[in-house]
Amino acid sequence: MVGVVFISFASKDRSVASTIVETLENRGLGCWIATRDISPGENFQQAVFQAIRSAKVMVLVFSSNSQNSDEVKKEIVLAGQCRLTVIPVRVEDVTPDGAFAYELATRQWVDMFDDWERSTQRLVEQIGKVVGQQPGAVSVIRPPGSSAGMLGAGAPSRPPSATSRPASPQVSERAVAARQPSGPAGTQAKKTSWALIGGTGVVAIALIVAALWLWGGLGGGNSAAAALAKGEAAFNRKDYVEAMRQDRQAADQGNARGQTYVGFLYEKGLGVTQDYAAALNWYRKAADQKYAPAQKNIGNLYEQGSGVPRDYAEAMRWYRLAADQGNPAAQTNIGYLYEQGLGVPQDYAEAMRWYGKAAEQGETTAQNNIGAFYDRGYGVTQDYGEAARWYRMAADHGNIDAEYNLALLYADGHGEARDLGQARQWMQKAADAGDFQAKQWLGVHRE
Repeated sequence: MVGVVFISFASKDRSVASTIVETLENRGLGCWIATRDISPGENFQQAVFQAIRSAKVMVLVFSSNSQNSDEVKKEIVLAGQCRLTVIPVRVEDVTPDGAFAYELATRQWVDMFDDWERSTQRLVEQIGKVVGQQPGAVSVIRPPGSSAGMLGAGAPSRPPSATSRPASPQVSERAVAARQPSGPAGTQAKKTSWALIGGTGVVAIALIVAALWLWGGLGGGNSAAAALAKGEAAFNRKDYVEAMRQDRQAADQGNARGQTYVGFLYEKGLGVTQDYAAALNWYRKAADQKYAPAQKNIGNLYEQGSGVPRDYAEAMRWYRLAADQGNPAAQTNIGYLYEQGLGVPQDYAEAMRWYGKAAEQGETTAQNNIGAFYDRGYGVTQDYGEAARWYRMAADHGNIDAEYNLALLYADGHGEARDLGQARQWMQKAADAGDFQAKQWLGVHRE
């Protein structure tokens, strides 16, 4: 796909970049964005180069994330070589430094975090001047956090992407693995009734003792179970060096959970220098034991292109291994790949099916995303009441995105009676958890 506007952004800003794309395309301005327009198996660098060379203007989604992105810096250099007009769009109040300060010193900024609608109109006008095009008179889609009531009657007020809250799938998380039992293959220990053992009690006891020894439960020195407990305590108090020391003891005993923890610390650079290759190595040790959280985390590395070439098909393969064991985070991620059409044909029905599997297990991201499907009518009949039910299910368990989305339904009177008091209460929950867009909304909607 050739776009008049090339969108340059850091991977962590994918949500707001997608929002900008939909806003511009609703105004008749065709965009090119890597997450959508690079086909599976296509050479990433070549695709980016061709897109920049074919575009007429680059919109730089600028934030602290992009300031630290080598890929964004390369795209700015290519834009200069191709004599492309660059319009920096700040999505957070951060001042460029280093190479960006020099490169962007003479550019005219558009600050999207201040007044989204006014800034969007200004951005559209600037692009129109460059490309010589009069954008269509289409209502600006309000992103999360901009004010209700400023768009006029009938303007859409939901996030433009069903998973724009959040836009990214479940990432590698230590907490996911922490909920798993500590056996070498992550299998759930079950309580056994002594009455069922009968005459084989001695053999059963011997087997239990042997299993505990192999798992580190009765072994000499620091057992795997004890090391994991100490590692968990150290991690929770943010002593990552000690967490690594303890987790490594468990990992060296072949404990899959410990191996996953060590991989996580390497992936995030906690207590050690960040090393994706080491993370992948440790995840594979656990994955070889069919440990679902490790399989999911390998999928994350391939999806994000962290230490390996980005490969959505390979990500899907690893997610399926974990999802087939019932891992809800992996099921959510499969749903996301189907929703976005990443590595597979876009299929809302299949996305909903996988979200449903995860939601049944209480996965709040999946519950929120199902709510968003009903909210937007993606693959289902639009139903604000059903959207509210799913949002509330996730919001009641602290999902920030669901709290935000539920607040919008109350504010607009969709699926719930219009109630600004309830809207503020739910938005305040999201704001208290640190959500910047919720704070913006509350700043506009004062009592």
